[in-house]
Amino acid sequence: MQARVQIQVPNTGRTLEGVLVRIDKPQLRLTVRLDEGAETLRPNMLAQAVLTVGGAPRVLTVQVNPLDETTVSLLPVSGVQCCERRARKRYAVNLPTTLQVEGESIPVRVVNISISGVGLHTPRPLEVGQQACLELRLVGCEQPMQATLSVRHCRALANHQWYVGAAFTNLNRADELWLRKLFP
Repeated sequence: MQARVQIQVPNTGRTLEGVLVRIDKPQLRLTVRLDEGAETLRPNMLAQAVLTVGGAPRVLTVQVNPLDETTVSLLPVSGVQCCERRARKRYAVNLPTTLQVEGESIPVRVVNISISGVGLHTPRPLEVGQQACLELRLVGCEQPMQATLSVRHCRALANHQWYVGAAFTNLNRADELWLRKLFP
């Protein structure tokens, strides 16, 4: 598995890309072979680096030192932070409701919500790609929101519960506007 690296050059808006070729654990250094632009980096400059390993991006501040025309050494000067991969911010909520799945009504608890989807705790697993209908009462809204969901992922939790991440696939305009107002 190859780790991709992006170096965000400060005050320029430029991003240099490359691959991780070596990790020196005793000295805490990373060696990166850049696709291009290594010659433009100054010794000991600070930059943000994004390492993508196994599809999960991680951000850290690094001290950059060019080694040759294509290779640089990165010395981490901050801890690694996870990047949020969601396009929309999720808001934590605690809303009991029901989910209609293939004609069956399942009691669920909405634990997070955004304009693009929800996170649910369910008593049973759901299949990725499975469609479901959610009825949800939102603060200040006279009628409950009716939404069609598509399951994106499902994982087991403790106490015989499942966490389901689902995206809204059919949301009427009024409900979408109300969600945007409540959860910007």
